[in-house]
Amino acid sequence: MKHLYYIFALALLTTLNACSNKDTGPTPEPPNSTPILAGFTPASGKAGTTVTITGANFGTDANAVTVKFGNAGTVKPKTITASQLTVEVPNDATTGMIAVVVNGTTLTTTSSFTVEQSTQTLVYSRTINLPSAKSYLASAGLDTKLFFVGTNADGMGSTIDMYDTVAKAWTTEPMPIPRVKLAAAAAGNKVIFGGGDAANGSSDALDIYDTNAKTWNHTGKLSQGRYHLAAAAAGNKIIFAGGDNDNAGYVATVDIYNTTNNTWETPTTLKGGVRRKFNGASTGNFIMFAGGEDGTANIASKNVDIYDVSTGAWTLSTMPKATYGFTGIGAADKIVFAKGGGINGESPIIGNASTTPVWSNFTPPHSYYVTASAGNFMIFAGTKTVDIYNAVTGTWQSLTPTSNLEYMYAASTGKTIMLIGRPFGTTGSAVTADIFTLVTK
Repeated sequence: MKHLYYIFALALLTTLNACSNKDTGPTPEPPNSTPILAGFTPASGKAGTTVTITGANFGTDANAVTVKFGNAGTVKPKTITASQLTVEVPNDATTGMIAVVVNGTTLTTTSSFTVEQSTQTLVYSRTINLPSAKSYLASAGLDTKLFFVGTNADGMGSTIDMYDTVAKAWTTEPMPIPRVKLAAAAAGNKVIFGGGDAANGSSDALDIYDTNAKTWNHTGKLSQGRYHLAAAAAGNKIIFAGGDNDNAGYVATVDIYNTTNNTWETPTTLKGGVRRKFNGASTGNFIMFAGGEDGTANIASKNVDIYDVSTGAWTLSTMPKATYGFTGIGAADKIVFAKGGGINGESPIIGNASTTPVWSNFTPPHSYYVTASAGNFMIFAGTKTVDIYNAVTGTWQSLTPTSNLEYMYAASTGKTIMLIGRPFGTTGSAVTADIFTLVTK
């Protein structure tokens, strides 16, 4: 009897195992997650046209995707789903294939997108008041928002003022570590204010705004505290370079933030050596850091460090003259460095955006104090006068806004420029701003 019981139990166990295997079946293969590009529409359009790109496995993170039209600089999607994304044709787009990069995988269309000729005009829009009087502004712009940090009555910047160009309204974010002489730049979906001179000396503090989440993060740090540093951005890279550290003196440190994976790359150094009081400029895939004080009895430098976003490579060039304490702007395929305290004078220079730029003298029609760029235009603003240079046609236009301002600072989103100043004939901090808008037809 016991023998029959064991036989019955063994048969039951075998049946249960068979049923279990039948119910479970083989382990399914993981779905194919390789991104696929199927097509795009329309086949042509002007700068500003919205293009829809279809495919599969794009993901839903716009920061992990970049799109390039011909030889233009990269842009981020406006909207994204796993099977479709939309993107706006950039101002510097050229006719050619569309390249879509998804998490490092490059997809290229089988047909070209034709860039139609468009007409751009930069027009005066309105005059507004600042939330409070400011001096020594650091600024950046992204999408429809402009960001500023300036010193208050206590001599420190303790708030970040943000202007929404659509809502036409200001909001303010407290800075946990007040400071001055900091730098700012923006790319992808990030706006970053970094470094500066704080109450306890050279600061490594970071204030990062995420335009998608609409939130601030104040916990990050640069690899080295410093002030009088430079910042610039292009594609998916935001770079902070050089500066002055209380202990180390002038430094050549370079920190690069990748907006695609939201990480800081391993710090490196400027090929042109230690520098402070210099500036960066960018257009297309190129970011340039030029001039500055080189630490030798405050002597100015001729060096130009050039970063190619498409390759991640640095090259070193030189300007015709040594310069420091100036501004840099880029538009179309041109870079201008202007208003320096150079040894050989203060005339601006203009060069082509490449690893081997050719520089030449450049003279706006009127004297100026600040510069900015939007679309194909470069602005040079001084006392009551705004000179606008078309970097494509090489022509000038001059405006005289009725606000009667002496311009002191500037910021740009790429479509909107804000020129900040004070009423002509007055002294003190900036209190008012003129807004100019890029119109594409």
